[in-house]
Amino acid sequence: MSDRLGIEFPPPESIVDNFAYYLQDSLEKPQEALELFLINAGNYPESANVYVSLGDAYRANGETQLAIKNLRKALEVDPNHGHLQWTIETLAELQQQ
Repeated sequence: MSDRLGIEFPPPESIVDNFAYYLQDSLEKPQEALELFLINAGNYPESANVYVSLGDAYRANGETQLAIKNLRKALEVDPNHGHLQWTIETLAELQQQ
């Protein structure tokens, strides 16, 4: 679409996020999912959701420090985001490990 219109048009955040979770959870392709989550973070750096998703992906891959870093970033970007309770609970759990 970007090529046809001649302007940059990033794919919608929610579509990339949903597809990445599908890759991670249903197809068991965590590395491919992580790549999509990272693309979303690059396209939507002001969205807390992209950092929640990144944190969740890193957590699922056993990369605790990167999970913590991204969940904290989600709280910095928006301390009242839609996944706040999950973020707080998951951060507490990860920090106790």
